Amino acid sequence: MPENVPPSKIRADTWLGVQYVMALARARSETQKLKLYVEFGSRFASFVSKRIPNNAKTIYAMNTECLELFRAGKSRGIRLVLEQTIAPGAVVQSILKEYCGREPDWAVDLGDYYSSGIVDRELQEWELADRIICGSQFVADGIRSVGGPVDKCVVVPYGIRTNSFTPSLDRKPVGADRRLRVLTVGSLGLRKGTHLILNAAKELSDSATFRLVGPGSLPLSIRNRVPENVEVIGQCPRSAIQDHFSWADVFLLPSLCEGSAMVTYEALIMGIPVICTPNTGSIVKDGKDGFLIPIGCVASMVDRLLYLNNSRNVLKEMSAAAFQRRAFIDTAAYDNRLLSGVFDETTGTISEEAVVS
Repeated sequence: MPENVPPSKIRADTWLGVQYVMALARARSETQKLKLYVEFGSRFASFVSKRIPNNAKTIYAMNTECLELFRAGKSRGIRLVLEQTIAPGAVVQSILKEYCGREPDWAVDLGDYYSSGIVDRELQEWELADRIICGSQFVADGIRSVGGPVDKCVVVPYGIRTNSFTPSLDRKPVGADRRLRVLTVGSLGLRKGTHLILNAAKELSDSATFRLVGPGSLPLSIRNRVPENVEVIGQCPRSAIQDHFSWADVFLLPSLCEGSAMVTYEALIMGIPVICTPNTGSIVKDGKDGFLIPIGCVASMVDRLLYLNNSRNVLKEMSAAAFQRRAFIDTAAYDNRLLSGVFDETTGTISEEAVVS
């Protein structure tokens, strides 16, 4: 149940959710799963469209799940705000298809975003929307790259409850007497760049220890070749994630495609510098509280980690800078910038200074 929302304000179609889970269990391919995602998203949007309050002035909805709702809202002159939670389907498919070709050991069945209807559905939603909220510049750039209406986009970085993550008071400063501790939290797989992390770890056996926390499993061809300096934890309860953050010196997430990875926000408020790609959709300030590295570039990853390993004072400064982002990341600041993104007439990126101050 959403916090501070009266039950009387909530409508749900539980049976639709049950039917979706049952249908997914019978699906035999990723394309079939994508088609089911579109079908049930359409059914849910139709369910909601019949329950629009008479006094509604704005509809806020998520990508690929609101086309029918937006059509109903448009016919009534209601302002339509779409949140694009990840890069467009065409961009996701293009990037992952390219890297599946490069990394056959990690290749997976992506499904067809075109024949499933996801790409066309997104295009129609963009056309109807009055405003498109993007969690990162990467998402907005993705809309631009496929000819979408980037003039409707505003970049609004996400927020989290910072009081849920408290830096350990007994965490000792990083000394030169041990290897750098590098943490990754997220699903194991190609999209999160797990293959890149393992390649970097091989080159840093004397300098860094890596810990991978998250669901999924490594390909069979890879399991017996995991470097000795890599610890694969697997999935763990959310309540235990903070312990892993307390262990880490650096957070690493070389994702190929995201919306705006929330784990990078969590690392920053724990005072942990973040190394990630622009495709991760992070709020990292390059050279201040972490580093942005090119997508798919192991050499850049190794270079930045070696730099922090050999420059422990810089690591300490970056850690302090990361911790200072708490005010911007907190949900109170997010509330303000989201309202600005929804109702202000200008597009672009909501500035950190304007919101925090």
